[in-house]
Amino acid sequence: MVYYVVAHEMAHQWWAHQVIGANMQGATMSRKLWLSIRRSMVMEKEYGRDTMRRFLEYEMDNYLRSRGRELLKERPLERVEAQQGYIHYRKGSVVMYYLKEMIGEDAVNRALCKCWGSTAYAPPPYPTSYALVDALRAETRPIFNT
Repeated sequence: MVYYVVAHEMAHQWWAHQVIGANMQGATMSRKLWLSIRRSMVMEKEYGRDTMRRFLEYEMDNYLRSRGRELLKERPLERVEAQQGYIHYRKGSVVMYYLKEMIGEDAVNRALCKCWGSTAYAPPPYPTSYALVDALRAETRPIFNT
């Protein structure tokens, strides 16, 4: 857990302050998904896939427990706003790791770089969550649309 927290906070310091999401639904998702995949990759390289899978089971259980107590209707990740962190942190972590498993780490990295590579430390217009979804779709097309 200590490694997880440190990896998470380091990702905040490094990645989350480079890109600002557009002031719209989904701005939280953009930053948090970037953090979650970075943190997951660091953890996987340090502890291996088996440990990462157990950690993701914990994340999924935490997400489902929190969701069961939620009073508001859950929005899709691309439109998440001020709801509790269980959506963008827990659900986002599981979703991004699964996506990495399905299309590969390189494809996820390309999508993230396409979406945010040119906007690091940049003034408006800021990237939207829809831009991230489009970049991820572009990377999955050859695999899933055959």
